Amino acid sequence: MRLRIVTSVFLALAGCSRQAAPTDPADTSTAAASLREAAAPVATASPSFACAKADTRAMQLVCGDAELAALDREMARLYALASKDGPRDSVRQEQLRGMQRGWIKGRDECWKADDLRRCVFSSYSGRISDLRQGYAPARSDDAKGISEGPFSLACDETPFAIGVTFLRSDPGGAFLQWKDQAVALERIAGEPGTTYRGVNYAGEAVLTISDDDARVTLPGETEERHCRIEGGG
Repeated sequence: MRLRIVTSVFLALAGCSRQAAPTDPADTSTAAASLREAAAPVATASPSFACAKADTRAMQLVCGDAELAALDREMARLYALASKDGPRDSVRQEQLRGMQRGWIKGRDECWKADDLRRCVFSSYSGRISDLRQGYAPARSDDAKGISEGPFSLACDETPFAIGVTFLRSDPGGAFLQWKDQAVALERIAGEPGTTYRGVNYAGEAVLTISDDDARVTLPGETEERHCRIEGGG
């Protein structure tokens, strides 16, 4: 089952509350650039872009975070695969490029969030999910990647579809989409089964996987839904 694509720039970041700031750290003035250089973390990870040219707080964070760097490489891999449709559908490819530019802008605006890492993690998770849902070529070489899906959660007495994309990063994550909502979940070590937790504007979501069965509590709800994992890739 395929869900309609939800723009990750909006929904994936919906759980990241914002705080006012007088100046964007990505400002290109000389003073801001000097401060940026002084505060930039040592590049300890290897994303798809050159860390020496990382000029936003989001990019600098990725350069110092192994999991975020892995998600960046996976996003870039999926985007390259999706771009292979270019000769057949130039209009669709122009839309793909436009959405990618919009996504990059949204990721870089995570400097406004109270929790920068959660915002960046949500941004990458949502973009990976969108690429996998919207472009069949992006799902054509999964043996080389760290993402799976989209799958559907068929939940008891639930009249709407819940889609999930899994991230095999370390420690890992998942991205849920249903109705007009979405939430990025991070894998939580030490909890029963394989458990993921995350928050969006409506509250906390919890997903626990055991074989092909799943239990999910959506944001704003207290009742756990019992589901089966169906479809995929």
